[in-house]
Amino acid sequence: MNAIPPSVASYPLPATVASLGMIHTVLTVLLTVAGSLAVSWPVMTLAAEMIGDMGARTSLRRLAVFLARRTPGVAVFSIALGIPAYFTLFVMHGDAMFPAVLRMGWIWLAGIFLLFAGVGSSFWVSLRRRGSEPSTLRPFLPDIVESYLLAFRRRGLERPGLWFTLIAAASFLLFGFIMISFGVLVERPDLWGPGAPVPDGFFLPLADPKLVRRMVHFILWSFAIGGFAVAWHGADRLADGEVSYGRSTIKFGAVFFAVPVALEAVAGPWLLMSEPAGLLVRTPLAGGGLFLWTGAGAALLAAVLVSFSPVIRRPRPVFWASSVLLLYSISVMVLVRQQARELCLSDAGRAIPFTVHFHEAAGLVAASVAVAALVALGWMLAATTASSGQSEGG
Repeated sequence: MNAIPPSVASYPLPATVASLGMIHTVLTVLLTVAGSLAVSWPVMTLAAEMIGDMGARTSLRRLAVFLARRTPGVAVFSIALGIPAYFTLFVMHGDAMFPAVLRMGWIWLAGIFLLFAGVGSSFWVSLRRRGSEPSTLRPFLPDIVESYLLAFRRRGLERPGLWFTLIAAASFLLFGFIMISFGVLVERPDLWGPGAPVPDGFFLPLADPKLVRRMVHFILWSFAIGGFAVAWHGADRLADGEVSYGRSTIKFGAVFFAVPVALEAVAGPWLLMSEPAGLLVRTPLAGGGLFLWTGAGAALLAAVLVSFSPVIRRPRPVFWASSVLLLYSISVMVLVRQQARELCLSDAGRAIPFTVHFHEAAGLVAASVAVAALVALGWMLAATTASSGQSEGG
């Protein structure tokens, strides 16, 4: 039980290690974007509705409807991207990931319940925001279940959707915590290799200093990406002539984007300080810190551009430029994180299956940005087509 399985290098792989690593990088970039929206949008829904109610601002209440109706889509999209991303990672690092899964067995399985709770709650809120009667679910629910839904409706218990939105927000955030804990545990062979205690399925690496710091990093980037998407939506509405709604949405999203990015100026170095001494210096992508700093600089430049967007007459070109900077920054973050994981496993006697040097990273980052942009554009077009002719405030 405590022995380390044979290295992944001893198994035949379906593709070259470099190909698998590049596929995983692109999938992780896409998963980061979609997962960030799923985590941040339920909280931003509550914030938009609360601010809208306090100030009687119709635009922000309408934004709350927009976010609530699209949260289920990004949640399902995140799950669809997470499956191939983690399957690819299991192929590359199964010798480390499977023992780590055994340590977290029951907690890992609890993630399934959290996904059901989060996705189900977000869909329920979306249906209520549409103004649909629960009877529209008749093909999927028994009559007795529908009768309970109708009873709740008569009592007005579900109309605001407050508790279901809170459940969705908490579920997605807790699921993110489980995934971050798992990522930290994989990089600690001393906790799942020889000499480690027999797994009971409830282990969390709470003593590892990286856990809290990665969680802070994860939350900040989730809100940054969610805020950027909202601000871009406001720029699109402004370009279509909806001045009041567009301006309010841009300001709301710009705050949620710029503030977390600014806080990352402190949280980012704090996270790097938790890595083993000299680890990033030995990372092939570090390039003397140049690669990592270009990613941080790109994020800060995007934050500056978005901060000025509310006072720009036609801000949509600003968001196109900022989106490229943001995708570049996310791609850098993903690549550096991957290389750090390889070196952590290497220090424990594991082989390094995927190494990307600085001069090779430019093409991989460009590919990640291009694929992420194409997928995001396709998703936006599909969402626009599906919602055409429908009122967001209905």
